Amino acid sequence: MPAGVEFRGFTKGLDQVLHKDYNQVIGEIREALGVNSRAGLCHYRNGKVKLRAEQAVRIQQVFAKYGITDIWDA
Repeated sequence: MPAGVEFRGFTKGLDQVLHKDYNQVIGEIREALGVNSRAGLCHYRNGKVKLRAEQAVRIQQVFAKYGITDIWDA
């Protein structure tokens, strides 16, 4: 993970998740971020709350399990 890189939201990645996998992916992302509420997840997803580097790595790992590598919003 390059130093100084800012990871915004990950809506772009979620848009690529297959419908059948969506709930599983959301659950894994919630666990990776340590959030339980829908609102908490939305703030991260939309980039309103900045991800720490270790959170970004965990998010990338979740998406990688489903073959998705281009996940970060511009």
